[in-house]
Order: sequence, then C-alpha cells, then structure tokens
Amino acid sequence: MSQPKTTYEVGYFVGSLFSASINRILSRSLIRLAPADLRSTEILIGDLPLYSPTR
Repeated sequence: MSQPKTTYEVGYFVGSLFSASINRILSRSLIRLAPADLRSTEILIGDLPLYSPTR
C-alpha cells in the first residue's frame, strides 16, 4: 500500500490592497510555479487589525 500524499498549506501576505500591485502579480506567478502538493492562501491585510503602539 502506498502512503497518502501530503499536502502543504501556506499563507502569504501581499503588502498592498491594490489589486494590480507588483507584489500581488509576483505572488500569483510564484503560486503557478509551485509544486502541486502546495496549497496557498492569501491572507488579506485589509482583514487584519491595525497596529497601534499605544494599546
């Protein structure tokens, strides 16, 4: 019997909310080049709380 295939899950940030940012374009290109057993999810920075050093 063969072992089950392992799938890796990776989250990544793009440092811009702009849909056509160069970092977003590069990240999508890297995802297309990634091996089939790698699943990637963009972690949207707009969903994250803002940093405040006074809190």
